[in-house]
Amino acid sequence: MKGAKTFIKESLMVKGDLSKRLSEILRDKAAKMINEQYLLEEEEPDKIETQGTEADPVLDPSMDREFYLKSFEEGDNVVTIKTIGVGRNKPVSVYINDIRWEMFPGPINAEKEVKAFIKSDAFDGWRQNAIASSEDDEIKSKEVESKREKEPPSEDEEK
Repeated sequence: MKGAKTFIKESLMVKGDLSKRLSEILRDKAAKMINEQYLLEEEEPDKIETQGTEADPVLDPSMDREFYLKSFEEGDNVVTIKTIGVGRNKPVSVYINDIRWEMFPGPINAEKEVKAFIKSDAFDGWRQNAIASSEDDEIKSKEVESKREKEPPSEDEEK
């Protein structure tokens, strides 16, 4: 009987050690996962450096960093949603009839808001202003182009 009692005591001690060791391993893994989650939630250093600079995709006047995501019709208007840059939490820009309207943190909110905006009274005023400003931009670009044609090329342009 002593052999059986000793065996049982020893196996219980080993099991106790195993459960302690498993608890330690699980605690360490949980702490590591929490730390990794916090690291992932922080902005990456390269993103912080680009904010507000020419490299920032949100401040992209040429809009060459926008990628088509989705289009749909709302009444007589064509709405296009484009992502700005690539990545998990990328913002989107919304175009109504090929005129940039607004930016949103995600496509779901953008679609909901643009539908509400088009149905609102403010949309007609915005559309008139947008059309007028796009016509002004076209006139200004034509004036700049005609000035370039009239002026002799500068030394930098010749090189």
